[in-house]
Amino acid sequence: MASAVASRQRTSLKAANQLWERDRRGAAKMCFVAWMLWLFLGRPLQQQRTEYDQARELIESSNSWLLRLQQERGELQEQLLSALDQVRQLQDAWQAEVRIKDGLVGELSQLKDADCRRRVIASNLQVAGSAVAAALRVNSPIMERDEEEEEEEDNENAYPDQYEA
Repeated sequence: MASAVASRQRTSLKAANQLWERDRRGAAKMCFVAWMLWLFLGRPLQQQRTEYDQARELIESSNSWLLRLQQERGELQEQLLSALDQVRQLQDAWQAEVRIKDGLVGELSQLKDADCRRRVIASNLQVAGSAVAAALRVNSPIMERDEEEEEEEDNENAYPDQYEA
């Protein structure tokens, strides 16, 4: 059986060689045409594939940059919102302080007004008291005696040797 298989293989090989010999020129033409197609189409296709790969890599790197930038933008937005909240809190605190200070200024002005009124009243009372005292001194004989006694005491204190005898 092995010899039958070997004989078939030899026969097939002879037939292939005969076909090859006959069609050698046609096969050469086909090889030439294939080579020419590769020159005119294969190289540009290969260049297109290279350009396509480069463009794809550029797009992928651009997409990664976009993702990174979007993440940074999100982080910056969060920071901005946090800063805005802090600013609002500061504004509220400042407004509260301004209201407190305005209240204190109002209280201080009221106290100053009350102090001024008290001083005016005190000075008016003092002037009135002085006027009343002066009026009493002028009209009262008791006051005149008291003034004379005070003068004598002042003199005694000033010149004690004269009054001791």
